[in-house]
Amino acid sequence: MNSLTLAVPPEATSSPSKQEIDSWFVSFIDIMKADHFMMETNSAPTKTRELYTALIKNDTPQLAQQLRNMSSQHYIGNIVVDYMNELKSNNKTPLKLAFGISDSKILVWSEIEDND
Repeated sequence: MNSLTLAVPPEATSSPSKQEIDSWFVSFIDIMKADHFMMETNSAPTKTRELYTALIKNDTPQLAQQLRNMSSQHYIGNIVVDYMNELKSNNKTPLKLAFGISDSKILVWSEIEDND
């Protein structure tokens, strides 16, 4: 589990039990302690260091940008995987395939056989 990446599974629609709450907070505090140590010893990964620096300095624009980047990576990754699964389920294998990603779109370049 990465720093501050305590994902909630999609099926978690009901209120958590006391045991789930306690377990989550214990896990969260352990991650924070490990990150604290890495920040103090300058051994934290760059992304972790950037996140905590933005939090510590109350740099809201930087924090918002980092959170946007993380959410984009998550959702774009899912879209690309779904696209690849769609190709596979239709027995379509392009000769070449490339993706271009920007803030607002995913571009797909595909080279296919003639008449396909």
